[in-house]
Amino acid sequence: MGKTVEHHGDGSHTDRNDSGHSVTYNPDNSVRESSRPETSWPVPNGMGPNDIQVTRDGDGNVTNVQRRG
Repeated sequence: MGKTVEHHGDGSHTDRNDSGHSVTYNPDNSVRESSRPETSWPVPNGMGPNDIQVTRDGDGNVTNVQRRG
């Protein structure tokens, strides 16, 4: 499965895979939002096997970011 990276003017970037799922990271690599809030995504900053879990409310706002692993 391929991945594209979109870089944004504020220093953030979005990783998007072929199936359309995406995660947007802040400049410090913390997660800003995820298109799949119940899915963990590998953290691309050398944290090893740790993943993060993003929880969003009904409006799509991130309510919790948790490290897993």
